[in-house]
Amino acid sequence: MTVVAVAAILMAIAIPTFIGARNRSETNTCVTNLEIIRTAIKEWALDNPADVVEGHQVLVSEINSYVDDGFYSLDCPVDARYASVGANGTYDTDGSTSDDVVVTLGTGGSIPNPACSPSHTGHTLD
Repeated sequence: MTVVAVAAILMAIAIPTFIGARNRSETNTCVTNLEIIRTAIKEWALDNPADVVEGHQVLVSEINSYVDDGFYSLDCPVDARYASVGANGTYDTDGSTSDDVVVTLGTGGSIPNPACSPSHTGHTLD
């Protein structure tokens, strides 16, 4: 009986620690993916200066070749792929087409940070 009680106490301590570590790992993976996407957009912008204008929607097909193994090789580890919802979103609900918007360029062609689903706390670039 004592052994079972000790095991239960150890599990009560260990399980929340493992869950917290998994959540931090998922967040770190997502942020790393967003950094890869941001770098791909910046490389695309250097190669296509005529397209870097306010309101231009950068499509997956435009930056796909700038990401090793292609854009769709990047998945948010929680539940989704990256592409568009909203003007600066990169969260995709269909996950399949190359005409998905990655970001919409801002004033003067400024490049906004790509983003994950708004429901994923901490999955943002600073």
